[in-house]
Amino acid sequence: MVCWSSSTQGKIKLNVDGSFISSIGLARGGGLIHSSSSSLLAGFACFFKHKTIMKDELLALIKGLQVSMDKNFFEVTIESDSQVFCHMILGCKSYSWKLDALICHAKYHISKGLLSFIMFIEKLTV
Repeated sequence: MVCWSSSTQGKIKLNVDGSFISSIGLARGGGLIHSSSSSLLAGFACFFKHKTIMKDELLALIKGLQVSMDKNFFEVTIESDSQVFCHMILGCKSYSWKLDALICHAKYHISKGLLSFIMFIEKLTV
């Protein structure tokens, strides 16, 4: 079982994740958008043609930001279980030039006032 915590009162939380299973070539991502009262507001899942976990994480984030904008959700707290991913978005870690366009795309959406906070959350299993 994975643990989840609600967002700050009055804020929206976007949890995103990407995955790639190399043995079968399956790349996908998705996310959930919750209110501070833990109500599910939206969810999404996507299959990707990209074959790297970082691209899948970024594409899941971009899709989540698009869904948030479509639903007029602002002041969104973004959570990911990938510390490297969070550091790349925050500009604390260098990354491959191959990810530059996706990171710029994500930062463009974030600059539109969507983001209040991005954070790394360790996967906790119970």
